Parts: sequence; structure tokens; C-alpha cells
Amino acid sequence: MEQCWPQTRRVWQQFAQMDLVMERAGVDPRVVARKSGGAAIARARDVCFSCVSDRECREWLKQSEGFKGPPEFCRNTSLFRECLMATGARVAPAGRLAATDTS
Repeated sequence: MEQCWPQTRRVWQQFAQMDLVMERAGVDPRVVARKSGGAAIARARDVCFSCVSDRECREWLKQSEGFKGPPEFCRNTSLFRECLMATGARVAPAGRLAATDTS
């Protein structure tokens, strides 16, 4: 039987949860991964892993269908908003994406 670090399962679950937050918030993970040569996503994963809002995050994920923009309670919101804006998304103050101008 292969032994592993006791936190391995939790680390992978948290990584998957952060990936889902980015997906639901409309954040392109490639933009986050390229930021600061990969250091930004490493920091974001560390922040997510140590976050005390895990339960709130899971609840947000359950109820966030159709929602655009990261949740305000997320400690990675500023990074995610920055990455959204880098892709041309206009982000409203409440974390929702503003309507894009098609003219």
C-alpha cells in the first residue's frame, strides 16, 4: 500500500474547488497561470488552501449558476478580477461582470 502525506487528498480537493471558482467566475485559468511566471497561481492556491471560508465557498459554488465574477469573500478576488480585466472583461464593483460594449 502506497503511503502519502495525510493532507494530499485535501490539497487536491482544494485545487479542484479553486478551479471551479475560476470557471464559475469566468476567469481563464491560463491567464492566472501566466501571471508573474506562474508565481501568481502558486500564491493563489496557497491562499485558497489556507482559507477559512471553505464552507462559504462551497455554498457559493452550489448557488452560483449564471453568476459572473468572483465572490467578494474570496481572498483571491482581486487577482481573479485583475485577470478578468486583462481579458477585456469590464468588472463591476460588486464583482459581477459588466455588460461588454459590442459597438
